[in-house]
Amino acid sequence: MFGCHPFYKYGESCEYRCYNEGGYAMEVSGDRIRTCVKPGEWSGTDLVCECKEEEECCRPDIIFVLDYSGSVSDSDFQQVKDFVASLVDQFGDLEARVGVLRYNHGQMLEFHLNAYSNKPPTLLHINGMPITTTGGTLTGAALSYVANTMLLPGNGNRADAADVVIVLTDGFSGDSVTGPASVLHSMGVQTFAIGVGSCVSDAQLHDIANCDDHVYKLADFRGLENITAMVHDQICCDEPRRVCRYQGCFADKRERKFPHVKIEDREMTNALCCKHCHDKGFPYSATEFGKECHCGTTANFDDLDPPLPNTLCNMLCPGNQNEDCGAHWKMSVYSTIDDCPEDYERVTANGPCLRFSTDRQTYQQARDICQAEGARLVVIKSAVLDAAIDNRIQTTYAYETWIGLDDLTAPASQYVWSDGSVLGPGDYSDWSTGQPDTIYGEKCVEIRPWSPFNYRWNNHFGYILKNYICEIAVPPHCCPRPPAVGDDPGYACAEDHKYRPSPQIACRPVAEEIPAGGDGDVVG
Repeated sequence: MFGCHPFYKYGESCEYRCYNEGGYAMEVSGDRIRTCVKPGEWSGTDLVCECKEEEECCRPDIIFVLDYSGSVSDSDFQQVKDFVASLVDQFGDLEARVGVLRYNHGQMLEFHLNAYSNKPPTLLHINGMPITTTGGTLTGAALSYVANTMLLPGNGNRADAADVVIVLTDGFSGDSVTGPASVLHSMGVQTFAIGVGSCVSDAQLHDIANCDDHVYKLADFRGLENITAMVHDQICCDEPRRVCRYQGCFADKRERKFPHVKIEDREMTNALCCKHCHDKGFPYSATEFGKECHCGTTANFDDLDPPLPNTLCNMLCPGNQNEDCGAHWKMSVYSTIDDCPEDYERVTANGPCLRFSTDRQTYQQARDICQAEGARLVVIKSAVLDAAIDNRIQTTYAYETWIGLDDLTAPASQYVWSDGSVLGPGDYSDWSTGQPDTIYGEKCVEIRPWSPFNYRWNNHFGYILKNYICEIAVPPHCCPRPPAVGDDPGYACAEDHKYRPSPQIACRPVAEEIPAGGDGDVVG
């Protein structure tokens, strides 16, 4: 710990923080600031730290997207700030990077991921955010801003960190959230949707979140404090990132589906079991009956029956009461295997698996080759992925490269991605100046390195031989929701912890919430 100068006057204070050279440190208990009360006596208690090496830590890049529209009262937004500060405070100093965006009908950037390197100034900024809300609700535009600006490497997004976006809103979005959310999902971003009050849209919340377990619906803003620890545990459930990934809940039998190097521990956690199996050379681990750990091979995993509902693995881990360690003859299974096939790679930490060709093919031939591999020509819907692909091409073969975008189907001049989505006027694109042109009937899109294109998009003739990129989309990781203490108000919560939408409650029309002007166009 950093200490303070040994000489103080009454009433003077000093500040401590946890520090671990070459690793990370988390505040466990005690007081960061202590005041000299009288000789030999200080206020508060000693700051207790837990130090970990880098590979042991949960170190995500988290972006908070906060509804600042006029329907959120000043006192409600104060509770939003308290929730954000409380969640950030659960991470060790220097572990998580944090960015914050307020939005209404525009976007108001508070700070990027690289603005602060430790918690005190981060929390100071969060606590100092204004609370006088105004304007309407355009959540889709805010998500697009996150994907195309806040998640850029130049704004602090780390290549080796999990990307997490947490959206908190109290109303129906006046624009579509489906497309912008799908872009984040294609980037491998874990997205959480927290809806507060009766006027949020169940459908929009589920479109925003990358899985159902990442949706929370609360009756009012006071409920935020009850989900802070749950959201933290979901963000960190498979950390260290890309070392131990949750695979699902599976049935076991007396002959043991995972028959290798079983151990029992009264402090069992999924991370402990995963590390045990990994250290013994097994890529799969399974916790069962709370305290048991079993290890398995790839063949053992392939021999498992279809997965069960996650809620059936409902026995709490004795070493971490916020997560489940299987149940009676049911296994919570984790894996240390990277899920990109051979010859495929990631150019962003949690993005799709890509294969950059070493051969050159026509557009149609490249498309057929990718499809034969269970893949597709790459879909590029964000500046983050586009920049990473450009860098990969530039530092290796530096040649013209087909991507999965073409104008081969009617109507004319409508470009369609290989996933079937249409490139719309508000979507991300990186056309070179004057492109796409329609003079010569060029209908297939490439990334062209040469000047004046400089790795931007160009439409060209599909019969010309070029390199190409195949993509296998990998859905963002989804950690199961920890068992709830009570129902999320607004949902009917069955005994199996399945969340089902409650009946719709009439709300004000969307148009009444969106004024003609006001704050909100700060970022543009």
